[in-house]
Amino acid sequence: MTTVRFVENQNPLYTHRHLDHIETYRAAYGSEYFSDDLISYQRAKVDEGRPNPRISPGAVLYEIYVGEHYVGDIVLVRNQMPAADGGLEVRYEIDLAIFQEFAGQGYGKLALREFLPFFTEQYEGLLEAIILNENPDRDKVDKLFTGAGFTYLEDLPGATGRVYVYGREHV
Repeated sequence: MTTVRFVENQNPLYTHRHLDHIETYRAAYGSEYFSDDLISYQRAKVDEGRPNPRISPGAVLYEIYVGEHYVGDIVLVRNQMPAADGGLEVRYEIDLAIFQEFAGQGYGKLALREFLPFFTEQYEGLLEAIILNENPDRDKVDKLFTGAGFTYLEDLPGATGRVYVYGREHV
């Protein structure tokens, strides 16, 4: 049986490997967020030995290990959203990244399947995945998340993507 471990990295910094991944899958992340200039800047910082953090403040990053191989990351971003009762509800946005050399081998499916019970035990709130329409693998990613138990919630404003949720009973 393949073992999957999630190791929290409390100080995730850019590396060339991570920048290569972003460059390869830029459309999945939103091209407007990772311009050529920004990637070049981050590469220069890595080369200088002064890499920047690669997640926003308050986000949590889990490195995914399958056996002894570091195959990718899961990032959780905590958001507060208006609730139907006029209050606020907590939602966590998930970003699943599998490095190119491990893509297409089932590691994303395996990691997601193993991560969801961990999330449910460790966090209170809804888990959402946002899949951008410009992502060239959108249909494959849609299938990955719906196969893991996520359900369609809504389109993003301007129909730029779709929002899927896990734990819909909380909506």
